[in-house]
Parts: sequence; structure tokens; C-alpha cells
Amino acid sequence: VGFYYRFRLEVFDTRETGVAEVDIVMNTPPRGGNVTVVPNEGMAISDTFTVTAQGWRDADIPLNYAFSYRSRGSDSSAAHSFMLMPASLSSTVDAVLPITATVLVVQVSDSYSASAQATVQVKVKPYVPAEGFDIQTDAAEKISSGMTNGNAQQTTQLITAFAGALGDESSAMSEQELKQAQNTREVLADALVALSSNAEDAPPDQLEMMAQGAAAVTADAGQLTPAAMENAVDAVTSLGSAKALKGQVTPPKVRPASWRAF
Repeated sequence: VGFYYRFRLEVFDTRETGVAEVDIVMNTPPRGGNVTVVPNEGMAISDTFTVTAQGWRDADIPLNYAFSYRSRGSDSSAAHSFMLMPASLSSTVDAVLPITATVLVVQVSDSYSASAQATVQVKVKPYVPAEGFDIQTDAAEKISSGMTNGNAQQTTQLITAFAGALGDESSAMSEQELKQAQNTREVLADALVALSSNAEDAPPDQLEMMAQGAAAVTADAGQLTPAAMENAVDAVTSLGSAKALKGQVTPPKVRPASWRAF
């Protein structure tokens, strides 16, 4: 329990005095926990990083955990945040990370939406395709596996990570590198269309993850074929429509007041 405000009302007449008080308790966020990652160093896309929030305490349960990572782009020193898993009761997530990921973040919220954060650094090494694969065929196989398993979260992580591995400097690529990047982004755009076809059934946080994936896929227009651009636009349109349908805002929960009358 945190601080509280006490409001007091006194009513007078010619003979007696009436008094009532109400205590408004101020909620405090979860505390006492941290976040860990295993391994703390690994390869982009190929390795799975297990991120775990542990030791968090709060009287107002259940607690919800939302995981994300901070990423630095090649064109800016500013850090950007990307969602790994929408808020849920699960205190751990298995994640595929892009080369740009530098810090993992957990936001822990209690049942009244008071929240706290913890971070842990991670080192992600450059992606190297599996033996016998190039980035296009590796992307197609891994993403197909995620979609076959019905794992939209993993698929979205893969889309974002593969897009990050392609970079955003098409002007510096050779003709062969550019062709491979364009073909790979077609694979990613196709996957976005497939994911967004069920966007109306997805929760808002999952829509946000998909939108971040779309932004990553379209980050370098020079790597987009007309087909990839068309698919990306279709996906973004579907996501926008779904987000508009879910545009209603849920009022925050309010801790009940404690009344006392005299």
C-alpha cells in the first residue's frame, strides 16, 4: 500500500456537527524484481534468447509482463523500442532478436495498471545463414515454420529480425546483394499479408507488433520490388482497419475508496 490522501467533510448546524472522511489510497507499482536473458550473447535470428522477469512483488495481482527491446538504427543514435511479447501473465518469453537489439526491457503492471520497468543488456552478433541456405531461403523456411505452427508472435519477431539483417543501405549494395535483398523482402511482405489477414481477431498489442514489422520491412524503399510494396501496403491497410475497429479505450480501474463516517 502506498501513500494516501484523506478528505474530510464537516457539516454544522445550530446544535450538532457531522463529520465524514474518505481515504484515497495511491497505488504503487510492482517492485523488487529484475529481468535476465539467456544467453546474454548470441547470433541474430539463429539463436533463441530466453528473457525472464523474476522476483516482482505487488499486492494487486495478477501481474502482467510486457517484453520489448531497444534498438539503435544505423542512421541515428536515438534508441527505438520494439515489442517482443504483448502484455500477458507469462513472466518469460523466447525471442528472436535482430542485430540492432542492444537492451531488453520488461514492463510489469499490477491489476490497477501501475507499472515498473527493468532492463538488461544483450549482445547480438551478425546473422549468418544456416549451411546450405542464403538469407532468402532461410527466411522463407523459418517464417513458414512459424506460420504453420500458428505462432504469430514468433513469425512477427522473425519478420522484423530478417528485415534488420538486410539493413537499410541499398545504395551501397552490389547488384547481386540488392537482388537477394529484394527477393527476401518479398518473402517478408508475403508473410505480413498472411498475418494481417487475421488482424481483426488479434489483440491491440499484437497489432502493434505487426505494425512494427511492417515498418521494418519497408524501411528501405530501394529494396522493395513493386510486388513487395503492394503487399506491404495491403498489410498496413488491413492493420489500420483492425486498429480502427479496436479504437475504443478501456477506462482504467480505480482502487476502491475506504469510507469512514462519524
